[in-house]
Amino acid sequence: MATCSLARSMPASSSSPCKSMETDCGEGGLRAQQGRRHGMSWRSKPYLTAQHPRGAGRGFGRWRRRAGVTPVTCKSGGLIVRDVGYTPVGAGVTVLDRVTLILPPTGLNLIVGRSGFGKSTLLSLVAGLAEPTAGVITFSDLDADTHLSSARRLDRVGLVFQFPERHFLGNTMLQELTFGWPQSPESFPKRRQLALRMQDALEAVGMSGMPLDTPVRALSGGYKRRLALAIQLVRDPYVLCLDEPLAGLDWRGRAGG
Repeated sequence: MATCSLARSMPASSSSPCKSMETDCGEGGLRAQQGRRHGMSWRSKPYLTAQHPRGAGRGFGRWRRRAGVTPVTCKSGGLIVRDVGYTPVGAGVTVLDRVTLILPPTGLNLIVGRSGFGKSTLLSLVAGLAEPTAGVITFSDLDADTHLSSARRLDRVGLVFQFPERHFLGNTMLQELTFGWPQSPESFPKRRQLALRMQDALEAVGMSGMPLDTPVRALSGGYKRRLALAIQLVRDPYVLCLDEPLAGLDWRGRAGG
């Protein structure tokens, strides 16, 4: 599975913007070196136990089996964020300053911080929705010193927004899931591949039994979030970013049911 980054708000006493957040890869997983004292912390939970012979990731595997979650494999390519800064045009306020992190090709990673500290901004930069004012964003399978363009980041990164229902364009689940698929006759093999992946994605988010002509407006907030996640899984991203992933989910959804 691809690297998955999640942003979640939590109370913090500090009111300064996020400063540097540096992580590196060590034996047995990742370790965070900085960030908590600036109001944002970074945590990692391994997904593959093969990298962790002491079984650090087995608890997540047991939870996944109990919940009946179907794993969806994605492409491999670790994320590199180096000395990234961001100052919105005309704002005059630095939102991100020298943020650095290195994520492996596999893993579940958590970014935690107070509201307004730049978590969503960082995910938007990684996903190619905006350009940083400083620094490099790239992947481990590419040149580590060359900043990746926003178009290429859009192609490699999937992002589920904090309020995904604001970004739906189709009237039905099927229209949302197939939005942007190639339509030319010669693209039939690609569409078939996407259709198979759509089935896996719907099963992974617990929506495989729902009619595809279900109106999006008829879905609850939690199921709209599940649909948004399925849309990104169909894209087969290198990195999947989830902004406030548990918002709108009931206790069963939060537990993976």
